[in-house]
Amino acid sequence: MGVPQMASLYINDVLIPVEDSKLTTTILRIIDIDHKTGNLLVISVSSSLKKPWVADLAHVSSEIESGALRVDRDVPAKYMLKSEESLSDAEKESRENSWEMIKEIVQGRNAGDLFVDGQFGKVVSSHAASLKVSRTIIYKLLYRYWAYGQSKNVFLWQSTGWGAPGKRKTYKDGAQPGRPPLYRGIVKKERAIRLSEFDLNCIEVSYLRYVNKKESSVKKAFDWMVQNYYREVASDGTIGDVKRGLHPTISQFRFTAKQYFSRLAVLRAHAGAIRWNKDHRPIKGSAVDGVIGPAHRYEIDATIADIYLVHRINRNWLIGRPVLYIVVDAYSRMIVGLHVGLAGPSWEGARHALYNAFTSKVEYCKRYGVKIKEHEWPCHHIPKEVSADRAELLSNAGQEFSNTLDVTLKIAPPYRPDWKSIVESRFRLINQGLSLKFLPGGVDARRAERGDRDYQLDARYDLDQFTAMIINEILYHNATLHLPQLATNDMVRDEIELFPIDIWKWGMSNSLLKLKSRSDAEIKIGLLPTALASVKRAGIYFKGVFYTCSLAEHEQWFANAHNFGYKKVKVWYDPNSADNVWIQDGSGFIRLEIVDYMKEKFSGVRLEEVEDRIAIIKQISPEKEFERLNLVARTRDANKAIDKIANRQKKLAPPPASKAAAKANKLGNRNAELKIQRAAESADLSSLQPNGSSDVEYLSTPEVKKPEPTGRKKSMLRLVSSKLSGDK
Repeated sequence: MGVPQMASLYINDVLIPVEDSKLTTTILRIIDIDHKTGNLLVISVSSSLKKPWVADLAHVSSEIESGALRVDRDVPAKYMLKSEESLSDAEKESRENSWEMIKEIVQGRNAGDLFVDGQFGKVVSSHAASLKVSRTIIYKLLYRYWAYGQSKNVFLWQSTGWGAPGKRKTYKDGAQPGRPPLYRGIVKKERAIRLSEFDLNCIEVSYLRYVNKKESSVKKAFDWMVQNYYREVASDGTIGDVKRGLHPTISQFRFTAKQYFSRLAVLRAHAGAIRWNKDHRPIKGSAVDGVIGPAHRYEIDATIADIYLVHRINRNWLIGRPVLYIVVDAYSRMIVGLHVGLAGPSWEGARHALYNAFTSKVEYCKRYGVKIKEHEWPCHHIPKEVSADRAELLSNAGQEFSNTLDVTLKIAPPYRPDWKSIVESRFRLINQGLSLKFLPGGVDARRAERGDRDYQLDARYDLDQFTAMIINEILYHNATLHLPQLATNDMVRDEIELFPIDIWKWGMSNSLLKLKSRSDAEIKIGLLPTALASVKRAGIYFKGVFYTCSLAEHEQWFANAHNFGYKKVKVWYDPNSADNVWIQDGSGFIRLEIVDYMKEKFSGVRLEEVEDRIAIIKQISPEKEFERLNLVARTRDANKAIDKIANRQKKLAPPPASKAAAKANKLGNRNAELKIQRAAESADLSSLQPNGSSDVEYLSTPEVKKPEPTGRKKSMLRLVSSKLSGDK
C-alpha cells in the first residue's frame, strides 16, 4: 500500500503538518530515504536547528493519505537566491570555507549512513579533531546544510581564514648538498650547489625547452641553461667563460626538473594531444562506470544541424542552420532535454536545454503541437552531475548554476569527445532517423557539381516545425532504441524491456539514486538567462515587447516612470517564447503578461523571431532609399529657389527707419495680412461655382447689408489701402 507514496517522496521535500498530525508540530525536511528499512531521515526546519531523527515511512505515508501531513517544496531563503555576480569575493570565500569544513562528511555519502549504530557523534568528533575546531561548529554547519536544502549557498554568511604553503629545506652554514663527487679518487671542484630561487627558475625555464621540444634532449637543455645563465660578464660587457663550480650539476638539473614536470607530462608534451589520447592515455572503463541510476549523470552537447530553415513570418527569409542541443542520461540513454535555437554553442544555449531537462515536457511539447502524456517522457529531475564541453559550462554562469542547484560539473578537456561519448552518438542516431540531408533545405554533401540547384532554396521548415520534428524523433528514440548491453542482473531478474524509457522507469521505481527536488525559483535562478528591462509609461519594455503584471500595476510603476523617469528591472526569460518572462518578487517569481494590443503579434513567438521581425521591418529597401534621396534633393532645390526670391525681394524693399520701427505695429500688420489672405481664399471659392450649363440649381445667398465701419476700422482700411498703393 505504501509503495506509491514512497516513490513520490524525494530528498529535500518538506512535510508540513496540516491538522492532528501525531508525527510533528513543525515543518520537517526529508534528508534521506531508506526504502529497505522503510525509514525517513528528517530534520525540523525551525529557528533552533536540532539533530535529525528517523521517521517511519509507513507512518508518514499514512498521514499523507489521511491529510494530516502535506508534501510540498519549500521556498528558499532570499540569500540563497543571490546571483553569483552580486556576491563579493569575501562572501564567496566564506561560503567555500564553510563548505570545506563539512565536505568530507557529506560528499559522496548518504546522510542516513552517518546515523547507523550511533556513528554520527564519533564521525563528527573525529572530523572536528582533525580540523582542530569545536564539535559545535561542525554540528551547526551540518544541521544548516541539511535543514536548508543541502546546497553550498546556505553558507554565504560565514567567514574564516586559511593556512599557507610549507617551506623549502634549509642547510646549516658551510654544508654542501649531496655526496662529494670523485674523479680517480680525488674530490672534484665542480659539485652540487645550494639552489637559490634564481637557480630554480633557471632550471624550470631551461627544462621547459626540452618539454616543448625546442631542445632534443635533457643534456642539451642543461647546456643551454649554462650557456645563457652561468657565464662571466666582463666590465666592457663581453661574455666570458662558464662560472666553474657555481652552477647546478646535470644531476641537480634532472632531479629538480622532475619536481616541476612528471614523466607522464613530458611524454604527453612530446607525443602531442592527439597521439596521447589515441595511443598513450589509459582506458579506465565504460562510459557509465560509477553511474548508479537515472539522473546520476547527464551529458550535454551541441551541434549545428545540417538543414536550412526559414522565418515563420516570411517564408522567403532564410535564417540559416539551427543549433541543436541534446541532454542525455548516461544510465538509461534517455534523451531528457533539448533546445533548438540560433545562438552558437555556448552557455546561453546550453542553459535552455538544461532547463528543459529539469522541467516537465508536457507543456513544452504542446507548444510545438505535439501532444504527450507525462509517462511518455517522464524526465523532469535534477541530476547529481552534468558533463559538458568547456565552451558551455566553463563560465561564471555555469558556476552559479552549480552552486544554486548543487550539481557537480564535469568539464571535458579540449579534443576529448570520448568524455561524453553517449551524447555524441545521439546526434548520429537523430541524423539517421530524420535523414536531414534528404529533407527540403537539408545540406547534401554530394551536391557539389556545377549546375545543381542550391539546396538552400528548397528550405521550407521554420524553427518551430523543425523543433516538432526533433521532438517526434526523440520520443521514437526513447521508446525503440534496444540496449541489451546495459542489462544488469537485476534487470534480467525483473525481465524489463531494454529500451531507454523502460530502463529509466525501472531505475526510478527501484530507487537506485536518491534525487533531490528543487523549487521553480531555484531552477530559474540557476538556469534562465537574465537581462535588464525598462519600466516605461506603456509597460515593462523588453526586446521590443511591452509587458505588465499585477505587481507593477498595484505599485503604479508605469505612472512613476512617466512622471519621475523610467527605471530598470531585472527579468528572467525563456527565449523559446515571448510569453515566458518573469521578475523576482522576494523569493518567488511573477510572470509578466504581454500587453493586450501586442498579444496578437508576439504571443507564442520566440524572442529570437521577435527581434528578427523588429530588425527586418525597420529596414528600408534600396528602391525606397533611392526614391527618398531623390525626393530630398528635389525638396531642397525647391526651398532654395524660394529662399532666393525672398532674399531678392527683401533687398528691393526700402529699409526701415530704425530697428524699433521694424518691430512696431506687428498686430496691425498681422491683421492686414489676414484680410488679404481671406480675400484670396474668397476668390478661390468663387471660382468653384458651377457654370450656367449645370442642371443643378443653387440657392443664392441673400444680400446682407453690412454695417458702417467704425472709426477704428476706417483707420485700419486706410492703412491697408496705403500699403497696397505703396506695393504697386
